[in-house]
Amino acid sequence: MLRALLLERHLTHFQAAFYACFAYLMFSLSDAMGKWLMAEGFDKSTIIVLNSIPACIALIALMAKRHGIKRALHTRYKFLHLIRAVVLIAITFFMFQAVKHLPLTDFYGVVFATPFVVTIGAYFLLKERADIREWLAIIVGFIGVMIVIQPDYNNFNIGYLFAIGVVISITAATFIVRKIGRDEDPYLFVIFGNIGLIAANMIPAIHIGIPDFNWQHILVLAVYSFTIPTAVLTMSAVFARAPSVTSVTPFQYSQIIWGTLFGYFVFNDIPQMNTIIGSVIIIACGLYVMFHHHSLQKKNNKN
Repeated sequence: MLRALLLERHLTHFQAAFYACFAYLMFSLSDAMGKWLMAEGFDKSTIIVLNSIPACIALIALMAKRHGIKRALHTRYKFLHLIRAVVLIAITFFMFQAVKHLPLTDFYGVVFATPFVVTIGAYFLLKERADIREWLAIIVGFIGVMIVIQPDYNNFNIGYLFAIGVVISITAATFIVRKIGRDEDPYLFVIFGNIGLIAANMIPAIHIGIPDFNWQHILVLAVYSFTIPTAVLTMSAVFARAPSVTSVTPFQYSQIIWGTLFGYFVFNDIPQMNTIIGSVIIIACGLYVMFHHHSLQKKNNKN
C-alpha cells in the first residue's frame, strides 16, 4: 500500500482521503501507546529515543541501499528539513504533555481545530481561496472547540494549552511539507525528523534512564517504532502530493473514532457530554469544508 503511495506523484481526492485516514489511525494508535507508556513510568524523552533510533537506522539503511551511502541523505531542502525537525520536536513535546493531562477524546477535541487553522493559513500563505461559507464553518468549528474545552480560568487544565500547541505546530509542519513539494523522497521527512527528535531528547533520556520494563513494554515500544514512522511517512507524502492542503486536513476527524475506542478500552475514559457535543460540531464543520471544497474543485475542472 505504501509503495503505491510513494510511486504516485499526484493524488486524487479519493486517494488522499484513503491514505490520510490510514495515517491518522497510526497517529491515534501511537498516541494511545505513548499515554500508556507514560502511565507505566516511562519519560517522554525515553519513549521518543527508544522508538526513533531503530526507525532512523532502518530508513537510512534503506536509503543507502537505494541511492548509495553518499547520496542517502541528499536533499535540496536541508534548511526546511531543519525547521521542520524543530517543529516536530515541539509537536512531540506538546502531544506528550497534553495526553498526560487529558483524556484522549478531550485531546482530539482540541486538536480537531487543526483543519480550521490550516484553512486560514492556506488562504494567506498558499492563496487557496476560502469563501464566506467556509469562514462560517471555521467560526462554528471554533465554537465547538470551546465547548470541548469549557475554559474555566480558575480551574483550567493546562493540558488544553499543550493541545493548542499541537495544533499550531502541526499547522506549521503542514506548510513546510507543502513548501518542500511532492518531488522530495518521503523517507527523508521521517529520517530528518527522527534525527532532530533524537538530538533533542538523547541527553534527557540518558539522564532519566529506563525504568523497570517487561515484555509488554518491549512489545509496545516495538509497535510504536513502526506506527510513528509509518504515520509521518504517509502523512508527509499525502500533504505533499494531494490536490490541496484543505482537501486532506478534514480527515483528521477520523481520529475521534479511534481516540474514543482506545480511550475507552485501554484507559476507561468515558467521554463527557460536552466533549461529544463539541466534537460532533467540529466534525460536521470539517466535513462541510471538505465537501464544499471538493464541489468547487469539480466545478473548476468542468470549466
